[in-house]
Order: sequence, then structure tokens, then C-alpha cells
Amino acid sequence: MAGSRLPALREEVAVLPGPRAGDGAPTWTLHDPARHRFLRIDHATREILDRWHLGEPQAILDRLDRETSLRLTPRDLEEVLRFLLTEQLLRVTTPRETAVLLNRARLGRQGWATWLVHHYLFFRIPVLRPDTFLEALLPRVAFLYSRKTLIFFMVCLAIGMTQLLRQWDLFVQSLLQTLTWEGAFWYGVTLSGVKIVHELGHALTAKRYGCRVPTMGIGFLVLWPVFFTETTETWKLADARQRFAVAAAGVMAELMVAILALLAWNVLPDGLARGMAFLLCTTTLISTLLINGSPFLRFDGYYLLSDFLDLHNLHQRAGALARWWLRRRLFAFPDPPPEIFPPGRRTFLILFALATWLYRLVLFLGIAILVYHFFIKAVGIVLFLIEIIWFILLPVWLELEVWWMRRSEIIHGPRARAWAVALLLVALLMVIPWQTRIMAPAMRQAARQAALFAPHPGRLIGLEAAQGARVAEGALLFEVATPDIEHKRAKNTKRRQVLEWEWAVAGVTPLLLEQSQVLLSQLATNVTEGLSLQREAARNRILAPFAGRVVDLVPDLRIGQWLSNRERLGTILAEGPTVVHAYLTEEELARVTTGQSARFYPDNPDAAAMPCRVTAIDRGSVRHLADPLLANMYGGEIPVRDTPAQTLLPEQALYRIVLEGGAPFPADHRQRGMLRLEGQARGLADRLGRAILAVLLRESGF
Repeated sequence: MAGSRLPALREEVAVLPGPRAGDGAPTWTLHDPARHRFLRIDHATREILDRWHLGEPQAILDRLDRETSLRLTPRDLEEVLRFLLTEQLLRVTTPRETAVLLNRARLGRQGWATWLVHHYLFFRIPVLRPDTFLEALLPRVAFLYSRKTLIFFMVCLAIGMTQLLRQWDLFVQSLLQTLTWEGAFWYGVTLSGVKIVHELGHALTAKRYGCRVPTMGIGFLVLWPVFFTETTETWKLADARQRFAVAAAGVMAELMVAILALLAWNVLPDGLARGMAFLLCTTTLISTLLINGSPFLRFDGYYLLSDFLDLHNLHQRAGALARWWLRRRLFAFPDPPPEIFPPGRRTFLILFALATWLYRLVLFLGIAILVYHFFIKAVGIVLFLIEIIWFILLPVWLELEVWWMRRSEIIHGPRARAWAVALLLVALLMVIPWQTRIMAPAMRQAARQAALFAPHPGRLIGLEAAQGARVAEGALLFEVATPDIEHKRAKNTKRRQVLEWEWAVAGVTPLLLEQSQVLLSQLATNVTEGLSLQREAARNRILAPFAGRVVDLVPDLRIGQWLSNRERLGTILAEGPTVVHAYLTEEELARVTTGQSARFYPDNPDAAAMPCRVTAIDRGSVRHLADPLLANMYGGEIPVRDTPAQTLLPEQALYRIVLEGGAPFPADHRQRGMLRLEGQARGLADRLGRAILAVLLRESGF
């Protein structure tokens, strides 16, 4: 660099005063209007740029020695030159320099596929150029920035919170009632309206401090429309408090809406207006706390934290520090930290980066699952893979590449032996089949049982069953009178009598003689209908299908009571051995075979465990849970969800196995408990591979 002439700065690049750094040192901001970019520089860089017009490196260094207390070297000058070249702040005067810029632009140009991968998660469409409108609007809303307005909203908040505490149960009930698809739709509509107020808050506050707002528009977050405001010019503000105010203005605008909506909800009568106030209140609170307030994505919370700490590019700098800390802890790399911070701030930034990684892992996994289920299957699979590969696996792969390139340092490092032992233990844990025990929710019950139902709607005219009574096979338990069937039988009998008389006189009446074949057919149909009605009436006498004991008899059942169709009356159990129904996952089912021994442990600690043996294994998953007491909503272990048909649908695929034991049925004819059996031993790697393969096969449709 010595002896060469420096290229000139571009004329339009401006140097603006910047905020004080964390240590109190002054900073400046470079504004590149052509690219609409703002770059922060320190005191030394500013002094060099003030003398850049000298053109000669040695002349700049000599002038700095005479006019400042700085003692810079040619290497410092080279770093500034490299910075200016990278940010394209130097004037292009030769064909060679033009070719370099064109080549850089060509290399930076993205194809449509690359653009889609980078931008489908979030992209922007400018819609308005609101600067003139904001200038006209600002004087009309200037009162919102006054101390009186702040006091007014604080009083409204105090009143609203006081009233809310008095109606807290009603507020929670109203919130639960909105957790439907229709409620989600109205929340989305309300959120769109609130976001307009949010973005106006940013734009008006930026305009208040003299910044230009070039565009406002619509962004798409995973194809969901959101509004945005371009406030890049706030980098011009030298006062950090002003930048903080612009970043916080959107949240403050939403909180104002929330406070007024909360106050309105407390004072308005039930109706449409109160419902709208509730939606406004809850929507603004949810969006502020869960979206805008989060510092883990580049929303308002991130910029507020960045301004508060006075650390621009917070995610990148905290991530670099966390990667340095991770490599140092894992492999004892002797690298210096990427930046020097006080111990407390360094610890905070490392923890912040780790929390950001965890937050993004959960978020991107959720988005991947969301796009998979809400798009058509082919598109959903592609977007799912993009999410998983680009946003989760790629960052991990890049870090693993660094470890691979520095593998010699790891192998010869002080922690190589510990890592070798750890990797060996992990490999053994994954490969060696060590886990054999299976614990499954189960229900013990009589091997033979039958539910007793009223076959038709009617009136109970016979009640011979009693709770706990032993009955013989064929014994009468209940008798039901069905007026509809009795009416049909009476009509059938009268009709048969008429047909039999017509058939008897058919030989002496010419007209009936001509219709004799029709009469014969009608008579046969009538007899068939009569037999059918007789069988239906016989079903109203509910008999014991086998010898056993009556249980679960409906309480307060009495003669003369009207019964609905298929109303359950009780259950009859056959005395003898019991069976156990247990429910296993797909992975557990593959480790169980017929004839295998097991033990059933009742929930009742006073009941003894029962040995049993697997006699049947269902190869298809259960469509609904036939044993309701095993459902989590009734205190069981199986998570289920209720369906419109009032059946219990397990949250995951479960398979039923049937086991037999020699013990008679217990005094309590049903026992809930857990089944323990020893399954075929399989390593974690084998189990994980089978689970992944099962998911792939299921989702592929094969």
C-alpha cells in the first residue's frame, strides 16, 4: 500500500454524528444514499476519512500524528480501505474497477429457486410513499406525545385493571369462548387493523424526529400478510433515546389501543360493541407480548434490546460469541473472543444467543409442521424440507464443518480422551439393546360380558334384574312395551283377517276369483310381516345371554319408566377367568409376541398383581378407545380427544393386545392398572430408525 494513491470516496457519502458508544467514546454514521445503507464507524475511522482527500497513505498518517493524539499504523489504514472497498463507498473511475463491481453484482445475483428459499418465510411488497401524508398528519396527533396524554392513559389503565380483577372469571370465560376457528378468523382480522396503528406509531415518531419514511407496505410472514414501515433513517439520530422511542412507538400505540379497549370492555353492556372491545384488547396484548416483544426475532423487541445495549447486529455478534464459547468449552480451542466485553455482558450475550437458538429451533419446527399440514401435500413436503434443511440443519452443518477442518486440534487437544470416551458411551447406548421392559395402560375385566340395552324406545313393564344378582342363562331380566310395535302388530292382525276372509269367499265371487293370485301374494307378505313384528316384540323381553352376574345396573330404574332407543340398562358378566386389554404403541408392539408372559398391576395398591399371558395381538390400530376409564380425561394414562360422535380417539396410534389369566374376576368387575412385560431388546438407534421409517411410510401414503 505504501507509495500507492488511495481511491477517492464517493461524493454523495455523508458522515453524520452518531450516538456515544458504551464506553463513552464518540461514534459517527456513514450514510450511503445510493444503497440506502447506514454504517457505524469509530473515532479513529472518522479521523482517517476526514483526511482521505490527501490521497497518500503516508501523508494521512503524518497529518494524524501532527493533529491528533492517535498513533495509527499502515495496517490500520489498510483495514479502513478494506472496509470501504467491501461496502462499495469508493469512487469507480477505471474500467477495471467497473468490471470488479459488475462481477460482484453478478455473483450476488440470485436465481428464482435461491430467492424463494431465502424469502418465502418473509418478504416485503412496498405499497405507499407516506412521507407527505405523515407530515400533514403529525401536527394533528402531536398531543399523543404529551405528558398529559401519558397521565390520561395511566389513569385509564389503573381503572381498567381494577375493573378487570373484579370480572376476571368472565374475562377468562370470554377468552375460552373465542378459541375456535371462527374466533381465530376474527382475531386475524383484528390483528391486521391493530398492525396499521402499530406501523403508524413507528412512522409518526420517526417523522417527529426529522427522519424520512420512504415506504410502508405489506410483508408476508409464511404467506401471512403483515404490515411494515421503512424506518432505516433513524440511524441518522445521534440520540439513542430517540432511536429507542421510534422502536418502542409501535408497541406503545398498541398498548394505547389495548388500554382503551380494556376500559370499554369493562363499561359497555353485553353486545357487539363489547365483543369488539374484547377482541381489540386481547389481540393487542397477545401480539405485543408474543410477537413484537420477543427479542429472538427481528421485531420490535430485538431493536429495543439492541438500542438498550447499544449493540447493532445483536444476533450476529451474540451468535459469534456463543460459538466461540461453545468451541472453547467443548474442545478448549485457544481462540481469542471475537469481541471484548465486560464479564457480565459477555455472559448475558452468550445466554441470549443460546436462548435465541432454542427459540428458533422450536419456531422453525413449528412452522415446518404448519406449512406441511396447511398446503397441498406436494408443496407442503417441499416447504417442510426447506424449513428443516435451511433453517435448522444447515447452521448445524456449517458448525460441524468448522469442527472437521480443525479436527487435528481436537484430536491432539486436552479433551480428546474425554470426547473419545463420551462418543464411545453414546455409540454403545445407541447400539446395544438394553431396554426391555414395557409398561402399558391396561384394563382387567371378565372374559365374557355383554351390555344390556333397550332394543326399542318404550315403557319398562318388567324388572327382574338386581345389582349383583346371579342369573341363569335365558332368565328374564327386563321387559319393555313398545306402543309402536304393538300398534303395527294389531294392524297386521286385522289385515290378515281381512285377507283370509277374502280368500275364503274368492271361489263364490267372480271379482275376487280374478284377484286370487294377488290375494295369495298379499297374504304371504302379511304373514311375513307378522313374523317379523313378532320377533321384534320378542326382543323386548331382554334375557340373560349366559349365566352370570348383573352389574352396572342403571340406578333408580323402576316399572313404568320410559326408555330411549338403545338406552343402556346394565351389564352381565360370566363368572370365570378374566382377560386384560392393554394398549401399546407401534414401536412397543413390534417387541411383543403371542404367548409371552406378563403381569398386571391394578391401580388399587391393596389388590394383588396377576400373572397373565398374551393370547391375541391386533395388527390394526384402534379406531376409538373401547375402555373409557383408560382415557386421560377419566384419570387414565392414554391421551385422547373427544369427537363429534362422542367417541374417544387416541392422540397417537395404539394397538390392543389381549391377555388371559387363571384368576376369577374380582369383586370390582373392572380394574384399571398397568401391564408390565419384557419385550424384545432393541437399541435406541434401531428404535429411532423404525420410528422414522414408520412416519415416512405413513406420510408417503404407502
